[in-house]
Amino acid sequence: VMLFAAGSTLRQLGFIALAAIVGTVGLFQLNLIKEYQVDRLTAFIDPAAHSLSLSYNQVQSEIAIGSGGLFGKGLFEGSQTNLQFVPVQASDFIFTAVGEQFGFIGSVVVLALFGVLLFRLLMIARSARSRFSYLVVTGIAAMLAFHMFVNIGMTIRVMPVTGLPLPFMSSGGTVFVAMSAALGLAHSAWIRRNMTLAERPD
Repeated sequence: VMLFAAGSTLRQLGFIALAAIVGTVGLFQLNLIKEYQVDRLTAFIDPAAHSLSLSYNQVQSEIAIGSGGLFGKGLFEGSQTNLQFVPVQASDFIFTAVGEQFGFIGSVVVLALFGVLLFRLLMIARSARSRFSYLVVTGIAAMLAFHMFVNIGMTIRVMPVTGLPLPFMSSGGTVFVAMSAALGLAHSAWIRRNMTLAERPD
């Protein structure tokens, strides 16, 4: 995303994509990717075949989110949550607790709040004083969006389980510190944007 924002040509991006594809095929051809690793990445395609093993987390996650319905079961009232059917729910599968307890409406609210954060990051990038600040904030927005998409995607089975946390919601200090530092950099770019209120002629 940062390369695209920096003005890389489609030819350059295509070359990078081709190199990534060749590298990935090479990893499989050289047997550097173990069979169990491949199984974890492909199990989400046919979860019924692995419902009690590799796909257990995703199957239980879908049940939890689906059982929440439109308005959810209420805070701390979800059976899947309370009975620990979804393993590591506080970290990788935190969105299942949102879906079960607050339902579709609560999930949309959480996504909307993330959307506001992403919108503000893009506005900061647009008003950045320097090209460096623009690229840094663009990269932060892309990183946040990628974490959101992968984490929420794996709870509703549109992505394989990869263990990527949901920013500011999953437990774990490392990702919280990293994301907080990233937003700190974005805020630094905002307070040093092109024109402050005091500098405006009106």
